[in-house]
Amino acid sequence: MKKMMLLGLGLVGLGVVSGCSTSSGGSSAAPLSESHIYADSIDKSSPIYVKLFSTENTEMKILPDEDTSLAIAASIPHLVTADIVHTLRGKGFSNVMLETSGIAAPENALVLDGRFTLIDSGSQAARIWIGFGTGKSQVCIEGQLADAAGRKICDFRECAGGIGWGSSAPQMETEGHTIGQKVGHFIAGLAE
Repeated sequence: MKKMMLLGLGLVGLGVVSGCSTSSGGSSAAPLSESHIYADSIDKSSPIYVKLFSTENTEMKILPDEDTSLAIAASIPHLVTADIVHTLRGKGFSNVMLETSGIAAPENALVLDGRFTLIDSGSQAARIWIGFGTGKSQVCIEGQLADAAGRKICDFRECAGGIGWGSSAPQMETEGHTIGQKVGHFIAGLAE
């Protein structure tokens, strides 16, 4: 019995030491799941116009009784784009603007655009009662940065998932922030 307990504690300790974790936004400098770069670099002074990522034709997996998850799903595009802009400004980009600000894109602006491919609230009950990643929520996007003529500078895909406890709404909000920060760091890396 003691040997079984020690073995179990050892495996848990090994998981912690080896970096077993969920997406939390803490390591936002991590590379994206998939990306292609078509240009050498971008200038930090170039205007970047960040469009609100679309949810049109998004695969939505939201449980009907999770009204808070529906509200978060509606706000995730705003969270992602705001975090992209915040991250880029924090990295020294001086001319970044949101489409939702009402400012028209300058003629020479780089345009960052994208769409959500999946918004899945997961199952709170499965996370609590079964655990081990069952019932996790997930948010996925795809996007691109293009110059004023429409030539692609880069394109990318990213997903973030949460297996934490409790309500799906905070999980999806965290995933939105994580994706926004990761995309912001990826774009900023094109100038370095």
